[in-house]
Amino acid sequence: MKICFLALLLIGCGDTVPESNDLSVVEGASCADNSDCGSAQYLCAFKIADGCSAKGHCAHVATPTCASIVELCGCNGQKVPSGPCYYADGYAGGPTTGATSCADAGP
Repeated sequence: MKICFLALLLIGCGDTVPESNDLSVVEGASCADNSDCGSAQYLCAFKIADGCSAKGHCAHVATPTCASIVELCGCNGQKVPSGPCYYADGYAGGPTTGATSCADAGP
């Protein structure tokens, strides 16, 4: 019985939850959308200069956050969020043409 107890102490129960305080592991990880980053403290950011070929990476939400969002035309024709309240300068919430209106983006 003592050996089984010792084995459980060494191995663990298997139902343990990883420490959620160590969020540094998501910084810079590849992502397709915010849910891939595993925390509300991170957003999936895409470099605007890379246009429609931009790849997402998890980036820490800018602090302090604010309510102002700059919408850009996404490569899928839908608006994507951008702006200093949430994203670092030059980044947006999805691949974007960089235009502020999808009507301005052309065909």
